[in-house]
Amino acid sequence: MDNQQCVLSFDGKDDHVMTPLNIEMVINFSQGFTVEAWVLYQSFPNRSVIISFVHPLNGYQYFQLMNSQTTRKLAMEYCQGDSQGNFSTYSVISEEVLETGVWMHIAATVNSSNNVTLYKNGEVVKTGSLPPPPPLSGKWNHFYVGHGMHSGDGLFHGCITEARVWNVVRSVDEIRADKNRRLNGDEKGLVSYWPLNEISGNTVVNKTCNTHHGVIFGDATIVEANPPLPWTPKTYLIKSKLNGLALVGTPNNAATTGAVDSHSPLQRWMITSDGVIKNEAGFVLEYKDYNILPYYVVIANHIQGTQGSPSQQWRIENGVIKNKHNADLVLDIAGCNPAPNTTILAAHGMGGLNQQWEMVLV
Repeated sequence: MDNQQCVLSFDGKDDHVMTPLNIEMVINFSQGFTVEAWVLYQSFPNRSVIISFVHPLNGYQYFQLMNSQTTRKLAMEYCQGDSQGNFSTYSVISEEVLETGVWMHIAATVNSSNNVTLYKNGEVVKTGSLPPPPPLSGKWNHFYVGHGMHSGDGLFHGCITEARVWNVVRSVDEIRADKNRRLNGDEKGLVSYWPLNEISGNTVVNKTCNTHHGVIFGDATIVEANPPLPWTPKTYLIKSKLNGLALVGTPNNAATTGAVDSHSPLQRWMITSDGVIKNEAGFVLEYKDYNILPYYVVIANHIQGTQGSPSQQWRIENGVIKNKHNADLVLDIAGCNPAPNTTILAAHGMGGLNQQWEMVLV
């Protein structure tokens, strides 16, 4: 299965993911937070939860993103409990916007004044407010994916991927910009991130540095997304570690380095699953032998029937771009010349700064 299209399937009976209770979490949500995930509902169990998290303060308090009752309404719920077991629950609830059998990007923000905004596919579907809770900082108990905190909560029935928690209120532009791609885990403000596209034993990895990995309960399994997730290919600047300049792919000419222009389609590169490095102008990196020993000239060639041929397939190892079928050939700035507009060659060997590149996501 394509890892990009792998997701976690929940049966609505006993499947869920939880961070272990013995892991101490200190996350400051006092400036608000954002939660988001891609979800595909098979049905709407009563109060089935996408993401919930708990703070054991004066009893405890929790937030959870869920469907309201057994309806197609999206809700952000907040509950405050005291040490005597008394609880008060508040919700902001949308109209019936949820669907079955289709992928939806669901997000919610809660700001420091407890104003709530609910989103579906990057569009606002409801705004409202919650009573002011205690400051959202300190020791968090645990997070759930697919499971709620209330005794009447059902378990999620369907598939979830890209479960994210931020300790910042993301803007609508930020939500839209990142919703159609997998994250790296080091994005600013991202405090917990479970891609839910692979399992190690019964563990799903949290890709942020806080290592709050999730444990699977029940028999939730990895499946291939059906229908496929609407991912936008990641686009990179390929910058030289020798001179900080970017790789430029000008049609039917030798590839060169040039001043960084993140808006130029000649400098914005995508890497396909088979290792073809292709820019947004529609040209692929391909090496050709023009008898310039011991080098091959790297050109930006039209995408034709030869796309994916050995001369057009690459892999990236520790910043070195190697040809997949001739690992001796690596992208090399000709003659170690640090000047701009220097031709790029495919040279034998590796190790120098002229052969090391940084992939910068744009």
